[in-house]
Amino acid sequence: MERSSLAAANAIATANENMKTQWNSLQNFRMQSAAQRAQESNSNRNQTAQTYAQMRAENSKTSAQIHQVNQETATKVSEMARETYVHRRKSSDKLHSSIVKLMTS
Repeated sequence: MERSSLAAANAIATANENMKTQWNSLQNFRMQSAAQRAQESNSNRNQTAQTYAQMRAENSKTSAQIHQVNQETATKVSEMARETYVHRRKSSDKLHSSIVKLMTS
């Protein structure tokens, strides 16, 4: 009977060790899975941040280009207004000269 009790005790001890090994293996798998998910999450966050940084850079570049076009347009409009004023002034001066000549002759 002692032999069978000893054999049963050994079987129980072996089963207990197998369960501990399986439990440790499961814990290791869970930890590896969690670490992999965290790494993927960090990678996704980094990619998202990089994409947003590129978008902000493009927005800044576009805003600068729009500002430049607006400035160039304002300059051209000012030049055209000045030229128009000068031409009108010359025409007015010519007309005035003609009227003065006509009246004095």
